[in-house]
Amino acid sequence: MHISGVRQLLSTGATVTLRVLTAKGELREYPDCVSLKYNHRAGCRNIKLVRSGEIRKIKDILIVGINDMEVYI
Repeated sequence: MHISGVRQLLSTGATVTLRVLTAKGELREYPDCVSLKYNHRAGCRNIKLVRSGEIRKIKDILIVGINDMEVYI
């Protein structure tokens, strides 16, 4: 899936599973998360982990997978 498709899917508010690279190069998986807010200038978004209620900030460019699909730029 192209990153533009990922942005469209996340903007709908659907619950998704994301795989994201961290700053240390680790691969993290966030099951059942919802995108809350997107900062177009910084390319960052806030996601909420539904199960724990925790809020994380991630960069779109570091998303490598969504719902068992690979993401490319």
